[in-house]
Amino acid sequence: MKLSLLFVDDEKEVLDSFRTMFIPFRDQFDAYFAISAGDGLKILDENKIDIVISDMVMPETDGLQFLLTVRAKFPGIIRIVLTGYTDYEKAILSMNVAHQFITKPCKIQDLVSKIRKLERIQTILTNPKIIGFISKLDQLPVMTSIYKKIEEELNKDDPSITVVSDYLLKDIFLSTKVLQMVNSAFFNFSVDITDIKQAVGLLGLNIIRFMIIASNLFDPESLNEDEKEFIKFVWDHSLKVAIVSSGIMRFVNDDKKIVDETYLAGLLHDIGKLVMMKNPDYLNIMKNFLNKQEDYHKKESEKFGITHAEIGAYLLSMWGLSDFLIDSASKHHDDLNVNIDELNPISALLIANKYIKKNHTELIELKRLKFNNDFIESILKE
Repeated sequence: MKLSLLFVDDEKEVLDSFRTMFIPFRDQFDAYFAISAGDGLKILDENKIDIVISDMVMPETDGLQFLLTVRAKFPGIIRIVLTGYTDYEKAILSMNVAHQFITKPCKIQDLVSKIRKLERIQTILTNPKIIGFISKLDQLPVMTSIYKKIEEELNKDDPSITVVSDYLLKDIFLSTKVLQMVNSAFFNFSVDITDIKQAVGLLGLNIIRFMIIASNLFDPESLNEDEKEFIKFVWDHSLKVAIVSSGIMRFVNDDKKIVDETYLAGLLHDIGKLVMMKNPDYLNIMKNFLNKQEDYHKKESEKFGITHAEIGAYLLSMWGLSDFLIDSASKHHDDLNVNIDELNPISALLIANKYIKKNHTELIELKRLKFNNDFIESILKE
């Protein structure tokens, strides 16, 4: 089945260029073109569109307002910003409504490659209600204490990239937004960036400061007690899994890049739960599983026809994060059939997840653990 694409740009030359570029791909894509936001909305009303690619700077209704309308009326459509400017503040603001960026002028190979990757992620979820729900998502909770500490550090005369990075590595949402930005086409780095400190160094503290101000965050303190308890549970579990999985990986492979990626995978592996908690029924079910060993993963599938692992993978895919982080979110409930001599980051994540679920170890105690063969084998035998 062919994907349907809608290009929206107020410059006729740009639209004509896209028309020409896509002539060889007519058997793969149905492409529509709109010279204004109004024309774009008319096409959306009359046709089934999978991906919207919109310019940001347009007269009358600009790209930001257009994509806000698209999100409200057609939540299942993937939204991409087409940008030719170098104003990072506008780019950051557009992150709240767009899933990814494309810079112009762009090469047809790069554009088709990005579209193909987005096409693949549509196979992760087939439930249109779930797709629509995630596509509308622009908020995830941020830990108030961490948010304030980052602000305090950034307001110092000589803020530290290391300190800011360390705080970011303790928060699920802020970590994903930084990675989304640094891996976007706006900056056009040639490789996937999965190291938070490297990302902060590349972006610079001014961009980090504006991102934190501009991000649509909601404060857990404004939520009810059940929601606050659940968010705390997810953060606590995720941080512990990050510490243990990276500790296991450090024992197996002392490559700092791999160890850091494993930590990040542990931190983000349960991000799907923070999406699903928007559903009151989900929260009511999950209350019975907090700090217990029962398999809530199966309960999710039975009740909702989808799991937090699938939703997390879909969300990270739409945000353009690395295949490794997507796989980590998707596979962290796979069967633990691991040979201790063949450990890799995902198997380290599986082992850590199992250990934390069965052992209510405090964070400070995790730092005293000895990650060795005896530790790993004891978990595998359980």
